[in-house]
Amino acid sequence: MRTSCLLFLCLLFSAVERSLASPSRLPSLPQFPSLAAFQQTRDVMKAVSESARLRGAVIGSFVADAAGMPVHWVYPKFKPELAEQLNERFKDKKEFCPESFNPFYKLPLGQQSGYGDQTVALLRALVEAGGWDRGVYCSHLQKMFGDGTKYDPSQLSSSTYSHESKTAQNLPVTGGWRHQSVKHFLQKIKETESAEEGKGTGTGLSPDAQMDGVAKLAPLVALYAGSPRMLQVVEECVRVTQEDQEAVDSARVGAKLLESLLMGEPIEAETVTKAVKSAGVSASMEAALLKSVDSVEEDHSSFAVREDVGISCKVPNNLTNSLHCLLKCAKGGDPSEAWVSAVRATLNSLGCNCSRLCFVGGCMGAVGGEESVPADWIEKTASITEIRALSEELLGLRDKVK
Repeated sequence: MRTSCLLFLCLLFSAVERSLASPSRLPSLPQFPSLAAFQQTRDVMKAVSESARLRGAVIGSFVADAAGMPVHWVYPKFKPELAEQLNERFKDKKEFCPESFNPFYKLPLGQQSGYGDQTVALLRALVEAGGWDRGVYCSHLQKMFGDGTKYDPSQLSSSTYSHESKTAQNLPVTGGWRHQSVKHFLQKIKETESAEEGKGTGTGLSPDAQMDGVAKLAPLVALYAGSPRMLQVVEECVRVTQEDQEAVDSARVGAKLLESLLMGEPIEAETVTKAVKSAGVSASMEAALLKSVDSVEEDHSSFAVREDVGISCKVPNNLTNSLHCLLKCAKGGDPSEAWVSAVRATLNSLGCNCSRLCFVGGCMGAVGGEESVPADWIEKTASITEIRALSEELLGLRDKVK
């Protein structure tokens, strides 16, 4: 610093001397960096580290899911009065709603949905096994969703419901809601009598073109991003509960996008397009997912409820919805504001918002890092202490699995 100051003074005195010798000439001062150069330097200094992005993806996914659990599966088409009441009372700030509007199940505030709890089981399994291990994952799925848990139907007032036909009695149930693919998995595991060995295949439900595989991506991609094994591991994981090609392909696309974000790429049309086209999916799925890019100028509130997109749990539409939300909410601004904006836009679309929240929260966390997830939201997430501890262990495994 002292040397720089001395150099500046020498240049200044030299310029003054020249001006005195030639009165008509103004002093020639040293050139300073442009404002653009200062901005570029500041941006570099503010760049999010890889470890912060990895933590942000995992933490962001879980926090977003917990924020949406009290308003999960509110479908205006089937429950118009419930949706109207929710919108009137909580407007566009529905996160961690103190009163449950969930028409299917009721859990204490801050807990995960069935999507989030599948991801908890996966995170625990990855850390315990030191990487992907089908048998360990099967074991943790059993522990999370099996007999004697908050998901055990014998503990609930009802275990079946179809919002497209007859309404079951005694809803919402007090406890968690087992997804059909999880029910099928548990039944198949009982038949093998050995979850620990994770026998063969055949535990996945077919067909099951649902968002579960995409929703649980955050810890898996945080561990395997940059590894040539990533897509193989993603497919193996999805097929444990979903023997469905559309579910697998949607997860492949989601994994490619999340990997790009974890490696420092921005959320923009080019990044999304590259993820879709490099995942090795069918032309029809590519076309469905790229509607998000083609319609990027459309407001997300109208795009999300289009007949060719929708707010159900089904893929690829559910993923298309999520991609559009990311493109609309990730443009510039403060990373924390962008994370909140994307999560609230997803919450406000209603329907199967928790599945989208897992993915959107993870992607936005990957861009902004763990600091982009609001501290007060983190504090309201019931399992955050365990999630943080496991996330640190997960990051420590990255060199091992490459």
